[in-house]
Amino acid sequence: MITKQISFNNFCDFLSPPRPWILKDAIQQELEPKLADKKYTVVLKRGNIIDIEENHCKNCGELLYHNGFNSKMPVLDKGLGRRLYRVHRKRCPRCGEINYDFSAIAARDGCYHENYKRRARLHFMNGLNPARIQAAIHSDYNMTIPRTTLVGWIIQSQKPLRRLLASVKLPFSGHWHHDETFLRVGGKKAYALDTFDAVTKFVPAVTVTRENDRSAATKHLLSIRRRPGDPIKSLVMDGTAKLGTLLKTRYFKHVQRGQCNMHFKWRVGRKLKRLAGIGESSKKVLPEKYHALRQRFYDVFDSHDETQAYIALERLRPLLERINKRYLTTLFNDIEAKLPQIIAWQRDPDIAPTNNKCENFHQRLQYHTSFKTRTRLLSGAQCIADFRVFNHNFQRFTTYSDELWQKRCKYKAWLHEDPKDPSLKGGTQYYFNEICRVNKAFGEYTTFWENYLQVQ
Repeated sequence: MITKQISFNNFCDFLSPPRPWILKDAIQQELEPKLADKKYTVVLKRGNIIDIEENHCKNCGELLYHNGFNSKMPVLDKGLGRRLYRVHRKRCPRCGEINYDFSAIAARDGCYHENYKRRARLHFMNGLNPARIQAAIHSDYNMTIPRTTLVGWIIQSQKPLRRLLASVKLPFSGHWHHDETFLRVGGKKAYALDTFDAVTKFVPAVTVTRENDRSAATKHLLSIRRRPGDPIKSLVMDGTAKLGTLLKTRYFKHVQRGQCNMHFKWRVGRKLKRLAGIGESSKKVLPEKYHALRQRFYDVFDSHDETQAYIALERLRPLLERINKRYLTTLFNDIEAKLPQIIAWQRDPDIAPTNNKCENFHQRLQYHTSFKTRTRLLSGAQCIADFRVFNHNFQRFTTYSDELWQKRCKYKAWLHEDPKDPSLKGGTQYYFNEICRVNKAFGEYTTFWENYLQVQ
């Protein structure tokens, strides 16, 4: 006989609907996939009692007996809030106490679910400071977490991240951009020294330091150069003289230096505005009658070969002698002295003519609300830079691996058309080895992602 139970809700409209066991179902759903492969089956019973279904020890077969209750108050995931549970302890006469695994509802030695830590680190990596992380978690899950707790969760992953960035062998070409950005750390000036690979578009490292001199640049570049298989072939800079004679020393004498053409074009624009009488820092447009003179400067930077560059330089010389302005003569002498570095990209196509990629990465660093002026310690600014570098490289792996695979397919097609060409025989194997190298580095990055950042 099938019977149905009725309630007063079917007859009284003013009564609130009965509350279903949504909480128990949600917690049980969280417990089951985590503990399905464990030794004992952990279940949630009526009254928020956590117990195991087995009555005999799986090691020796002895009958288990109850050993009292323990209270546990974890903060559950997915907005379920803080709940009080009673853990029903069981003990084996031979093997001792049966240990429970509570990783499905709360982290070990803590009350918060592991996903709260991972979400806080993800928010921090994507540009939020602890105050905004606290506001985001409160708006999403109605849970207020102290800012010191959030900072502690971020610091837990800082040292493993530093070791990861220093040890993983990324695919570098050796043709790098180098630049710095100004910071305020603890109210005092500091600098972030950046390096960006021009070919593979990976970021080797970002170093936060108090000084922006040759010593700081040496430490930064040596930290990258000491990695096996990552020599520095070329370095494109913005025209600064902070390195001094560093590139002429024994460690860096083989490095070919390049200059950013865009920085010289900006200098040309400022000086021509001064010539027009509107001020170097003015936002007004350069008058049209000075466009021809500006194009003469641009012809030097945009020339297609070295001969055209020197011809354009000599065409510009009599014009500046006729104008006879000291600041324009100084600019011309600077361009003439650094012309081999300005046109270095014409001799080697892997050397970039501008430093724009590194400038763009500066903007990604400054997406973090605290990086530019609001950090108090160098370690905090370095932590922000490390997370931003990890995020950039981690997203770059998939695209770069696809690019290598497409190049390998092209080489295989060319080799199929001309199997006797000796220059094509090693191409496919080279790209296969390079893809394996990229996948190995990607695996190490993925391990850190799974251990500290991926929401379970």
